Amino acid sequence: MTMAICLNCGAEKFGAWTPCSECKFEPKSLEDRAKAMLLTEFNASDADLREIAGEIRKGRQILFDLAAIEELKTDIQGISDPPDS
Repeated sequence: MTMAICLNCGAEKFGAWTPCSECKFEPKSLEDRAKAMLLTEFNASDADLREIAGEIRKGRQILFDLAAIEELKTDIQGISDPPDS
């Protein structure tokens, strides 16, 4: 499985769209699923993921690349059925 970081609490988890074992957050909206994909080992280095996880745990907002989110939303729209956001 893919190593990922939880958007909500910054915990390490396996699978971008899986529920977090720490806080139970599950990315369901199309935008959250796109953001979750950006926080995986396929799209960020281990060092970057550790840094982002620390920022999330501190309660800081993560600034995502909006163009990358829009591109991923288009790519995943056909493979997922989350509500539009």
